[in-house]
Amino acid sequence: MLDTRFRSALTDRRLNAGAAWAHRFGPWLRLGIAGHYLLRTLDAEESLVSGDLNVPGAFIDATTRLRASNHAVRAILGAKGWFGPRLTVGVALTTPSMSVWRDVAFERTVSSFDGTVGGAPDLDVDRVRANGVELQSDVPGSVRLGVAFSEPAAYTVSVDVTGYLPTSYDIVSQDLLGAVAVARVPVPLRVETGYLANVAVGIDTLLSDDLSLGAGIFTNFTSAPELIVNDDGALSAASS
Repeated sequence: MLDTRFRSALTDRRLNAGAAWAHRFGPWLRLGIAGHYLLRTLDAEESLVSGDLNVPGAFIDATTRLRASNHAVRAILGAKGWFGPRLTVGVALTTPSMSVWRDVAFERTVSSFDGTVGGAPDLDVDRVRANGVELQSDVPGSVRLGVAFSEPAAYTVSVDVTGYLPTSYDIVSQDLLGAVAVARVPVPLRVETGYLANVAVGIDTLLSDDLSLGAGIFTNFTSAPELIVNDDGALSAASS
């Protein structure tokens, strides 16, 4: 009889920092530009400990851990125009991000012992630490168009549509990891997304001089590939 413990953990963080400049070109037009620094850190770990209760001392202990950080930059250009006192239109163009540096640390450790008298545990270890320049885009380019109509002292209705370009990238490039097998890392190492658009609609109405009521709806579509499941509903190893 086996006594088994399994653990899988994933921490995926993103930090966006930037600087912007804007200028008013006459009473009806505003233009702005921004530059963003994008930092993404990923820490994924999977571990398995199993022992055979019928064989004293027999065990298997396997751990896989991937830590990666990616530094990237992107630019945004925005414009806002007033078409009369009630209608406002804005547009923002965002470039795809460009990775400038990636750092990866990967470790896989497997130790086991079959309980043989006088035997010794087997140990298999892979460790890789690498970094380098990778010119790929982790965040797709996008365009966002927004329209707002305001009736002074009454209500405001706004609609915005955001479209995204397709993108594909490696969470960790095989060029950095070399020949090390990373099949047990609990994240998809290759990401591919297609064209995508989402819409948001909001309304805000003034109930009194100091009280307003707002509501909105939005879509949250994804262009990620469909999950592949087996007949019993379990996620297939071939799935993203």
